[in-house]
Amino acid sequence: MFNLVAFAIYFTICIFLVLIYTSSSKQQILLDQQTKEYKMLIEYTGTIEKLYNDIRKRKHDFMNVLFSIKGYIDKGQFEELKNYYYSSVLKEYEEKQPNMFNFSLNLIKNPGLKGILSYKLNRAMNNGIKVYLNIFSEITISGMDNLDLCKVVGILIDNAIEASMESEKKEIHLGMEKDEEAVSIVIGNTYLYEPNLDLIHRRGYSTKGKNRGLGLFNVKETLSHYPSVQLKTTINNNTFFQELIIPDPQFLTISSSESNI
Repeated sequence: MFNLVAFAIYFTICIFLVLIYTSSSKQQILLDQQTKEYKMLIEYTGTIEKLYNDIRKRKHDFMNVLFSIKGYIDKGQFEELKNYYYSSVLKEYEEKQPNMFNFSLNLIKNPGLKGILSYKLNRAMNNGIKVYLNIFSEITISGMDNLDLCKVVGILIDNAIEASMESEKKEIHLGMEKDEEAVSIVIGNTYLYEPNLDLIHRRGYSTKGKNRGLGLFNVKETLSHYPSVQLKTTINNNTFFQELIIPDPQFLTISSSESNI
């Protein structure tokens, strides 16, 4: 009888400890998630502040250009104005145009994704990389968990930055497009060494040697939890492209319902 009571007490204590551990684990996971989101928010806020200051500077520069043009016009120096426009104004605009992407980022309605892209693309530009952004409509992604989405896109962007930094023509291309079926995220970069498309998703593969290629393998591992999400890889015009296609859950539900009719 004593052994039975002791066992019951021991079993109850074990259950109680398991419940405490489970609760603590859930709280830790929630805390980690909130910490990551907070860091992204801080990074994004800092980027917005830099953007605001940049806009003020551009406005001031624009007014200076207008006054300079007015000076040429008032004196009737149209040939000099033409030379000034092509040698100074247009040249400066073309140099800055690839980097004026922040306004397009406002079309991304996932705050975490917007923040991480803003932070990483600004870092790329600070390292002398030209960034070309093509987003022309609002982008809302609901087919992946936000943390997984940020993890995958973050790895792809980091790889693009690292590869383009080594190339002679340092460029990154980011495009997003949404239709009724899915969202497509395309990330392209120049490179020094052409990657082997048959090996890039294997653990440890890298054009830079052993133990440097865990990024794309981790992407593959994360995407294994999303059977409907596709990652397509191509090379075109000496540019390495990764296209992430994320179906809209509502479209998948409708398609599933129609197939069952």
